Amino acid sequence: MSFAQDQSYRSLLSHPEVVASLLTEFIDAPWVQELALETLEPVDTALVSAEFGVERRCDLLWRLKHHKEWWYVYLLIEAQNEPQAFMALRTWVYCGLVYQRLITQKLIRPTEPLPPLIPIVIYHGARPWRAPTHTEALFPIDLPESLREAIPRHRYWLIDETVWPAERLEKAHGLFAEIVRLERCRDVTELRERVAQLKARLRDGAKYSELRRHFTVWLRRVVLRRVAPRATIPDHCDDLEEMHAMLAETVERWVEEWKTQGLQQGLQQGLQQGLQQGLQQGLQEGIEKGLLEGERLILRLQLQSKFGTLPEDYLQRLAQADRCQIERWATRLLQTQSLDAIFSEET
Repeated sequence: MSFAQDQSYRSLLSHPEVVASLLTEFIDAPWVQELALETLEPVDTALVSAEFGVERRCDLLWRLKHHKEWWYVYLLIEAQNEPQAFMALRTWVYCGLVYQRLITQKLIRPTEPLPPLIPIVIYHGARPWRAPTHTEALFPIDLPESLREAIPRHRYWLIDETVWPAERLEKAHGLFAEIVRLERCRDVTELRERVAQLKARLRDGAKYSELRRHFTVWLRRVVLRRVAPRATIPDHCDDLEEMHAMLAETVERWVEEWKTQGLQQGLQQGLQQGLQQGLQQGLQEGIEKGLLEGERLILRLQLQSKFGTLPEDYLQRLAQADRCQIERWATRLLQTQSLDAIFSEET
């Protein structure tokens, strides 16, 4: 996935309503119920300030309040389209950098405790995700207990879209579930129906104008290129209304064009296969015919060597004989001293 495609996916996760639905419908953890989701606010994703000469960024960083406590809870969200074996270590490092930045910017005073920081990894790639979610799993299993106390204990919450159960997805009604359903579309007809539903859901232009635009960019750059790789996608589609209209007008034409292309490719492939099979069959028949002619010639030479010039009727029978007759006459040549006996019709 290109940077532009990856960026378009992250832009969807920059909306609080999308993040809230991600938490409530895709994270099975009791702490989700303790968060005040209406207080979600984005935080700058720079982990190391430029004054140190290096700048690293996480994908998304949010904070929100706890229902009962005064402190904030931070959410670090990473979107991945390729498996990362050391993701547990990576999120652990990122968490340390976030805390360091909060301290450097004096957002946490020395007398205050550190706020909870919850890393979430969203995976939407093709290959299976098998990386451990805990840092402890990165160390030897047989590590002595005395050393095991020294290893970091850290985990991240994984949302693997590729294996998310269909029955749970069907019951989910949040915006993040819409993203997953769009990613699972198998053809342009299904995609057109999903886009129509999304357009109706985000019909409040004033409230959802930016989210509609982000959905449109992501659909154009990622989903359409996967579902309809041979289609020419116009660049002017900047809103869901235009995207839906474009799909409604062109989906049938795309299907007909692909059918025609498929038929042409099928005919071409059929002709090539037929020609190849014909050549192979002709070659095999030629070899068999050549072998038979050789056997006829050898038998005729043997007969002439033993009996002299052969009568015309025997030569004609020899020229028309199949392999079984040749083999039968060759056997008789060794057993008899008469041409008539060799060419006798008796079995």
